[in-house]
Amino acid sequence: MDALSAASLNRMSDFRAQNLSNIVWAFAALLISDLPLIDSISAQSLRIIADFDPQGFANTAWAFAKLEVTDCPLMYAISSASIATMSNFRSQNLSNLVWAFATLVLVDDQLCDSIAEAAIQILPQADAQGLSNTAWAFARLECRNDPLMEVISAASMAILSDFTGQNLSNTAWACATLEMTIAPLMNAIASAAIAISRQLDPQSLANTVWAFAAIEFRHMPLMAAIASQSLRSIGDWTPVE
Repeated sequence: MDALSAASLNRMSDFRAQNLSNIVWAFAALLISDLPLIDSISAQSLRIIADFDPQGFANTAWAFAKLEVTDCPLMYAISSASIATMSNFRSQNLSNLVWAFATLVLVDDQLCDSIAEAAIQILPQADAQGLSNTAWAFARLECRNDPLMEVISAASMAILSDFTGQNLSNTAWACATLEMTIAPLMNAIASAAIAISRQLDPQSLANTVWAFAAIEFRHMPLMAAIASQSLRSIGDWTPVE
């Protein structure tokens, strides 16, 4: 990767939008933080930001967030350019983009509104990860959009058997953080969480019980299942959990 980085730095001015998003995505997927390369990719991306397509915007933003690099000029340039082409985004592009902004805690109300409007139309086709990530991201950014959350709720309940423990806890956490009590969804999350309670890790257990408590949604079978699994895994818990 060092050789690839060096070669890329020497030819960065020749890189097109897809080249830029692909290489930064690859480094992020491998969790390799090469700051000189990332800075160079950022500068070149800003020069040709209008050439990016929806996947390029989403992958680039995702990569910077994954590497925990808060590059505000680039991220807000991605935001502005994405809004202009939002109708061309797929569900995964939308969830990855808003996840990136939420991970870096970069609040952009106009982007959130634009993503919500587009997501309402296409999120029913999203997978479990996309639905839970979108809900989590809007909650993290404190962007409450009731029509969006209603769509996420309905789409989630249709495929809840596909949700992992983290997907379930993130969705419950999002509802509680946004102070939204969607009873059918919370009951469905409870049933799904009980079914896989032995697979829930300490973070998922803690987030789930906090979410139900925060909105005062009593579900005693879920609480019993969480208590049992917590006792089994208590040695794995850390003070923050």
